[in-house]
Parts: sequence; C-alpha cells; structure tokens
Amino acid sequence: MYRRWLAGVAAVLLLAAGSAPWSAGQDRGEGALDVIRKGIKAEGGQKVLESLKAAQSKSKGTIHYPAPIGDVAFVAEEFLQLPDKMRSNVRADPNGQNYKVIVVFDGKTGWVQEKGETKELDAKGLDEMKATVYASRVGGLVELLKGKEFQLSALPEAKVAGKPAVGVLVKHAGQRDIGLYFDKANGLLVKTETRAFDPLSKKEVSQEKLFAGYKAVQGRQVPHKVTVNQDGKLFMEVEVTEVRIVDRIDPGMFAKPQ
Repeated sequence: MYRRWLAGVAAVLLLAAGSAPWSAGQDRGEGALDVIRKGIKAEGGQKVLESLKAAQSKSKGTIHYPAPIGDVAFVAEEFLQLPDKMRSNVRADPNGQNYKVIVVFDGKTGWVQEKGETKELDAKGLDEMKATVYASRVGGLVELLKGKEFQLSALPEAKVAGKPAVGVLVKHAGQRDIGLYFDKANGLLVKTETRAFDPLSKKEVSQEKLFAGYKAVQGRQVPHKVTVNQDGKLFMEVEVTEVRIVDRIDPGMFAKPQ
C-alpha cells in the first residue's frame, strides 16, 4: 500500500506544473503570451531558462492521508535530466516502518523499487510519467513562446494567497490541458490546477499546487515551498531544502534500480 502513495510523491515533487480541464473561452493568444513572457522574465529571463539542462533537489514534507494512514512525514531527493529523464528517491517512516521507494523514468521505460524489489511501471504508471514530462515542458515556459502546437488563452483573474493572479490555459493535442497562474504584480508562477491520477485511490482527482518561498538559484527564481490540494483538501506540504542546477546527471541514475 505504501508503495502506491510514495510512488505518487515523485510526480508531485519533480515538476512545478500541472494539468486541468477547462472550457476555453475566446482565444487570446497574444495576451496570454504577454503573461508567459512576464513569467519568464520574473524567473530569470529567457536565456537563463533555456540554459537549464538538469537539476537535482532535496526536500522534506508531510503527506496528509485519511485514516488509517494519517499524516506521514517524508524526505525525498529528485533528479531531472531534460528533456525526459527523472528519478525520485523517497523515504518515510509510516507507522514506525522505515520505508523507501525509488521511481525512475528513462524517457521510455520506468521502474519502481521497494524493499529491494524492482518492477517495471505498468501502462498507467508510464502514462503518468509521460504526463509529468509534458508538464515539465510547459512549466519551463520557454517552449510556449515557440511551439505552435501549444494553444494559449487567458483564464479569468483569480486570487492566490490573497493576491491577484493572472492565468493562462495551455492546450495541446493528446495532452491534458494545463492552467498556469502568475502573480499579477511580480509575474512569478504561484498556482497550477490539475487533473491527476491518485495512486492510492486509483482514481483521477483535481489537483492544485501552490508555489511560494521563491529564492534565487544560479540566476533562476525557484519556489522552495509547495502545497498540494486534491479535490479541495490538503494533500501534501513540501519544503525544498536544496536545489542544484547542473549540466548533466550521471546516466546511471536513470537506469533500472539495482
């Protein structure tokens, strides 16, 4: 049982963007592009964002599950190699158990390891990892300026943490819609709303991610606090304790866990 929810942590921690279904209104691509451009500038500028090749981070947090699981504290280490490789090592101590799960995706195949046993991700697991990769492309923002396959339109202005935020709906054939909300004043990404697969209930849920605590990391503004709500209820609180932006991660990190 714990493997299912710990594996699900990987998708939440590895990306700063989500996906959500909306009824898109009148297309206002140019206005939406202006919002994206402001977001790129706020995060450090197009040159800085385009230079990102790989990153690794450490974090800690709490998952809030209903009984009988309850609240579970965890620590995690994540690795991302663009365009499509990722790994998450998650460790927790639910009910006094020392529990560790490793999730790896090499761009085509994925694995989950728990208690020393490694299994390939099933079709649903692979679909979710591919959705995560797509969301990372959107969350990177710069592709949205260039890729004609992305359809952008404005979303109604909203309040996020009590402050005005402007939104952009991103649509792409064959992918979930993605909504991005940016602080109206400073342009930083502050919220995404999403439909995501919950590995515990094995059902699709609405998912909202709130981003705060931005700090400069090698010229790029990176959120260090993430709050995740599912179906309107608090699901996860994450504090990023370390972020490193690098040129390359050892390819062995994305091989089948031994």
